[in-house]
Amino acid sequence: MILNHTLEITRDELVERPLNPALSMAKTTPDRQLFTHLLERVGSLWGWDKRPKYYGDAKFKSLEGATIYLLSGERIMGYALTKDTGEIENFGLFPEYNGKGHGKTFLSLILTDMFKTHDRVWLTTRSTNHPKVLNFYQGMGMRLVKTERMDNDIISEKAPDFMPSLKAG
Repeated sequence: MILNHTLEITRDELVERPLNPALSMAKTTPDRQLFTHLLERVGSLWGWDKRPKYYGDAKFKSLEGATIYLLSGERIMGYALTKDTGEIENFGLFPEYNGKGHGKTFLSLILTDMFKTHDRVWLTTRSTNHPKVLNFYQGMGMRLVKTERMDNDIISEKAPDFMPSLKAG
């Protein structure tokens, strides 16, 4: 069983945090090649590329009305895909940058930018994502507003090793 958590934060709830000055964020309109690269680099570890939403050409529907934020230091370190509805659809760092505090700076920059046009920002995360991500979002001030049970939505018979409950057989 997979749990799908919906979290949100309002402009009034945003707490300003110290930012790492060595990191910067850029916004771009997504293209297929960039999105495919970012999705594989960040999401393949968590099975994002095996979900129907992102499998094959279906993934490019996510690009409609979307913005990609890129976190950079000396090179690109991660990305977020946001929607004009106020949703953060994808958020993640390349694996080698996890656990170093860069995600806090990145999410703070994204939220600050999104609150220029939205009063509320929201996202969903699953129990199959990074094991610390729910605590991370809550630690950033996001409130858990809903948790739902989901069926397995991984398209492959071969689930990653960290998801033994999803393995076929």
